[in-house]
This record gives sequence, C-alpha cells and structure tokens, in this order.
Amino acid sequence: EDGNGVVIPIEIKIRKGTGSVSTTINNVDMLAGAQDSIRTAVKVAQSFTGFNLKSKDIEVTFQNILPEIVQIDGSSAGAAITVTLIAVIRNNTIDDKVMMTGTIENDGTIGPIGSVQKKAEAARAAGAIIFLVPVGQKVNVSGIQIIEVNGIENVVGIVLK
Repeated sequence: EDGNGVVIPIEIKIRKGTGSVSTTINNVDMLAGAQDSIRTAVKVAQSFTGFNLKSKDIEVTFQNILPEIVQIDGSSAGAAITVTLIAVIRNNTIDDKVMMTGTIENDGTIGPIGSVQKKAEAARAAGAIIFLVPVGQKVNVSGIQIIEVNGIENVVGIVLK
C-alpha cells in the first residue's frame, strides 16, 4: 500500500492427498490475483517436472515477519512459487541469495510486474545478491546483480542447486 517492496518468504509442503491446494498466511492479506497465481504455478510445475500432483496435497505458506499486515494482490510471486514447487518436487535446494519477482504464465513464461524498482531495493535490503526480473523490466539498484529471465527454465538454472 505504501509503494515499498517487501520480501515475504514462501514455504511449500507436498504430501499424499487428493489434489487440494491450500494457502497458509501469517500477517498477509491475500487477494484473488495471488490465489490465481498459485493455481497456475501448480500447473506449470507439474508440466515442467512431469510429476503428477493430482494425488498430492500442496500447502503454500506466506510468512510475513513484519509486525504489520502486508497485502498481496496480483501475481508477481507466481514465478517464485513455481520454482519453489519445482525445488520441492525435485528435492533441490534454493539459493537463498537469489530473489525474484514475476508472474507465471500457463506456458512457463515469466510475465511483467509492477513496482520492480521497489522490489529490487527490498531484495537488496534483505541480503540478496541476485534479483531476477522479467525480461524488459529494467532496474538499476546498486549492490545487487539484476538478471532478466523469460521462462521458468531460466529461473531453475539460476535458483536451484
């Protein structure tokens, strides 16, 4: 609301189940755009890995450590949710010095977002050394390397260990 970027950690758990997707939030007000993004992220992660998630339950947790509630609307965490799902499915670890923003489209491409400059500044303040942004979204923040990405395959190659 105040126009500043904020870093909100995402945790994902996958377990046996019936194909449900649930969201747990702490100090986060999640609106419909973010929920739609989670659904798309699940579809893309399943397609990308070839792993059938229809018999799994997925829980996506947003853990805001700030004292005030942060509102998430829109889909700018979609690519981050997708790569986190892929990491869980593949049992990979995520490089915690890399942060990102960008929507996820059904075909796996990374789409544009708003307030990219503020998000890059928040990532730098949180200790990131690399910040991934959608192709064409120019950012200039000293002290952090900005890398433009166009698809989830680019992101996986940079983020997963």
